[in-house]
Amino acid sequence: HEIVQVHRRHVIETMQRYTQVKAAAAEDDTALALVVDAGVREAGLALAIEPFALLTNTRMVSFLYYGRRYDEALKQAQRTVELDSTYFHIDIERARVLVELGRCSEAIGAISRAAHVTGPIHQGIRGYTYARCGRRAEAVAELGRLLDQERVGGSLSHYALAVVYGIEPMVILKDICGASDRETEAVVRWMMDALVDSALRQAQNKR
Repeated sequence: HEIVQVHRRHVIETMQRYTQVKAAAAEDDTALALVVDAGVREAGLALAIEPFALLTNTRMVSFLYYGRRYDEALKQAQRTVELDSTYFHIDIERARVLVELGRCSEAIGAISRAAHVTGPIHQGIRGYTYARCGRRAEAVAELGRLLDQERVGGSLSHYALAVVYGIEPMVILKDICGASDRETEAVVRWMMDALVDSALRQAQNKR
């Protein structure tokens, strides 16, 4: 019973660190490194007790990714795939690691296996992967699907948007230009509209 409680505590800490690391990604490298190290430590402690937990294994990949430890992240992703090759979350995480390693064909294959997943964050990572790999049409299509969700009242997180565009535009708008949260969101949505409208015009011109 005590071991179960200890494992539960480490899992909770791991998930809290994961939330923190996404926020720290927009800050300086020192803040991010501290949160990543704490996350790796907590996930490691949890996995030492229960090494087959898929979500904890996947979060370890996330921490290593945010820490730019891409080779380690890929090895951890492979270990997770060996536990359960049908676990779609690991395909999404593995894809963005592969993008950073310049292995685009494998990254596209990974997100293709998780094509049925429609959550905004997963869609954001797919759009980011397509964009980084030069697949503009697919990237714009993913943005269009995200925009459609927002237009019908669906939840569209700032994180999903940041994943698609990269963190730089958000940092520039808020930290350098001094834009408020509302202004930043308005500009990013305008960017999405412009991209989608451009894609639609190009499609019409080809008919």
